[in-house]
Amino acid sequence: MYAIFDSNRREFTYVSAGHTPIVHLRRGAEPAFHSSTGQPIALVPADLGRCEYQETTVKLEPGDRLYLMSDGIPEAHQKGREEYGEERAARTLQRCFDLELVASITCLLDDVWDWTGGTGPNDDVSILALEVEG
Repeated sequence: MYAIFDSNRREFTYVSAGHTPIVHLRRGAEPAFHSSTGQPIALVPADLGRCEYQETTVKLEPGDRLYLMSDGIPEAHQKGREEYGEERAARTLQRCFDLELVASITCLLDDVWDWTGGTGPNDDVSILALEVEG
């Protein structure tokens, strides 16, 4: 994923190659997902030629939050159970919306830990969160 945040215009512009969808939270609204616009680079056959990736811009309002996370969160699972999932992650972040930004990430990680029965994710976990002030 490659992204630029224009703080003056409150615009988040990104290009994604198979990245987990971005979770967009706005107070009082259902979570929105901004999905990948291109095929993962590692999966593009060498003989395919040039691949095109679409640039997407998300207009943000004061108080909005964006969460970008690696697939270690939604793919976390407990033996014999379903994956944690993108929807569950978004609902957890929405439930933790009144916490400060860093605390909301901790809230998500704690929920994943509890859901997996204390084993935690079985893949890498990276989270980047952005909150628009104003």
